[in-house]
Amino acid sequence: MKLVICDFDGTLIKAHSFPMWVFYIVKCSFRRGNFPLFFRFASALFLRRLGLISISKFKTFLMMQRYPREYDSCFVESLKVYINPLVFEKLNQLDGYVVLSSASPMSYLEHVADIFGINVNQVVGSHVCDGVLVENYSVNKVQALHEVIGFANKVVLFTDHHMDLPLMKVSDEIFLVNPSKRTIRKVDREGVNYKIIGD
Repeated sequence: MKLVICDFDGTLIKAHSFPMWVFYIVKCSFRRGNFPLFFRFASALFLRRLGLISISKFKTFLMMQRYPREYDSCFVESLKVYINPLVFEKLNQLDGYVVLSSASPMSYLEHVADIFGINVNQVVGSHVCDGVLVENYSVNKVQALHEVIGFANKVVLFTDHHMDLPLMKVSDEIFLVNPSKRTIRKVDREGVNYKIIGD
């Protein structure tokens, strides 16, 4: 089986979705008069901006909040303008089992395949389990894939960031999407072979 793994932020989309999601919930809750939710999100954002809570606690708190789930689907709809057409086209051309793997929250990642109209078989994202944040990044991405996917005779990876080096080391074909100079330096230092998808 060919396994195709695609990162989300900076790869499938030309944006970083988590901060956009936070502001979207703040704006949406205010406009719809859901003031308890507005104040919970806005207060957490204020404390984070002041450096009074860590990014981990900030994410955990927000991801544990209850709110209308259509907020997430509407948010993903708003992200369609940021789709990277080169990655989108390449993904839909490839045969294999396609996994969208990202550190972004599962709450909105699970809507991406349907709303973007993209061939994705499975989504793996960050989530909160028993009050603990389980972040899907770096080496955790490899572990998460082992938990949900069996044997693959070829692994193709799309990513924009050197944080995915653990995934690169278990991949047969790697596409770096608009990588930064820092990412290229770090990947080159590890002797990883890759192709670049650039604008």
